[in-house]
Amino acid sequence: MADQGVVFPKDKNGKRSTTSAGMEIVAAALGAASSADSKRARNEANWRKNYRQYFERMTEAGVESADNARAIAQSGLSAVYRLFEFERDGQCQPLAAAMSRYDQPLFETGIIHGTGSPRPLTIPYKKKTLSGDSLRTQLQEWQQRGIVEESHAAAVMRVMDNPTWIDELPAFVLMGAGAEIGPYRTLLEMGATVIAVDLNRAAVWERLISTARQSAGTLIFPLQAAHMADMSDSELAGLAGANLISDAPEIITWLVGLNRPLTLGGYAYLDSGDFVRVAVAMDVIVKTVMERATHPINLAFLLTPTDVMAVPSDVVDAAQDRYAEPTTFRPIRSLVSTVSNSRLFARNVRRIVLSEEGRRYGIINSLVTQQGPNYTLAKRIQRWRSVVARDEGHIVSCNVAPATYTYSVTKNKLFMAGYAGAEQFGVEIFRPKTTNAIMTALLINDLAYEASASHPDVPLNNPEELFMEGANHGGMWRMANQLGSLIEVGVIVGSVKRFFSRDDE
Repeated sequence: MADQGVVFPKDKNGKRSTTSAGMEIVAAALGAASSADSKRARNEANWRKNYRQYFERMTEAGVESADNARAIAQSGLSAVYRLFEFERDGQCQPLAAAMSRYDQPLFETGIIHGTGSPRPLTIPYKKKTLSGDSLRTQLQEWQQRGIVEESHAAAVMRVMDNPTWIDELPAFVLMGAGAEIGPYRTLLEMGATVIAVDLNRAAVWERLISTARQSAGTLIFPLQAAHMADMSDSELAGLAGANLISDAPEIITWLVGLNRPLTLGGYAYLDSGDFVRVAVAMDVIVKTVMERATHPINLAFLLTPTDVMAVPSDVVDAAQDRYAEPTTFRPIRSLVSTVSNSRLFARNVRRIVLSEEGRRYGIINSLVTQQGPNYTLAKRIQRWRSVVARDEGHIVSCNVAPATYTYSVTKNKLFMAGYAGAEQFGVEIFRPKTTNAIMTALLINDLAYEASASHPDVPLNNPEELFMEGANHGGMWRMANQLGSLIEVGVIVGSVKRFFSRDDE
């Protein structure tokens, strides 16, 4: 798919460069708040090594004023649409033009009604299944340890106390339905209607269809031929699916043609530059469906804690208190930090911003350089769209989800060791099944609870506060030291830990 569908623009040498496009998009976003920062980003000589500082400055500028945050989001998205192209049959065109040009129907609709009974919210955690009092106890324990924010625990408890909320919500469109971190299974088990979009690979759809059959929910999905009553699940799996990157215009036509209220969720993930491409593809689908639909459209994303985030005052104070705690390890930590010029054991909150609106925020940079600028840009596009969509009157669920032992992490020995080591510094790394269930509860809360920050009529001092409420950062916000400054030490500690222990979970 290198030259089909949503593609990076060509640079002056005719190459589709992820670096030059990423630099230009970030520079354009920064330019909405600071021409000097924008110029520095455009002239950066080593983007791969130094990109973190520009995303940090962007977040800082965003919370300096609400106007900045909105302008940065608008400018960043405008640059994406100015630069990215859509290629088909050897022809390249702007994204918006392609979405209008290829608007003919392509997909039929498949429907599967599950045969199971609805299940109340439960959270698989380690070797237990939490519900009722056991779940409340665990939520309180996470909150006390600084793993989740109070608003996260409260949201999950509200969903526990309101089991009928799920019945009142519109259908959930899951772009990347088979993603390891996503709400597919939990929503179906609770009885929701899920509209699944994923690659046309039989193995993927056999799993998705089998899950739906056993659930209490309803699965709706795109087919390349009409759904006949006598088709087997294997035949359906062979015909199901759509490619977000190459089929974006036709996916839009299909979704709008369903003619019903929707919650559009973007969960697809790919490696490297392809993650930006699929993020842009999901964005153009979201943007265009919102423009064309005649029913209410909500939006949902999951954010990563390994990013630059603005955090509220109580988080700032907690992180600073932990940094100042008198421990036997503190003198060594301080010495190492000084000798390494804060490359190791850096203070977690290194910048505090007093906004024009009179609010105090901290800036926490948990970016891991090894993840790369493409990953960070893809996640930032989702944040920008969330800000813009909420301003336009849409309900937006966009919560920080915990670091998780996904396949992309477990296949990388360095990341695995780093995660294992991070747990020695107050971070909890979640398993996919736990993340899926608990973040689905946050999604339900955001849509159903009218006082949630996700609702556009709930006043926020700054659009960035949307990402502060309900956060499950796994402890990365409230720990003493910046995550990136612990990675090298964490890898050593984690490697030793993994050598001497065995995780049977």
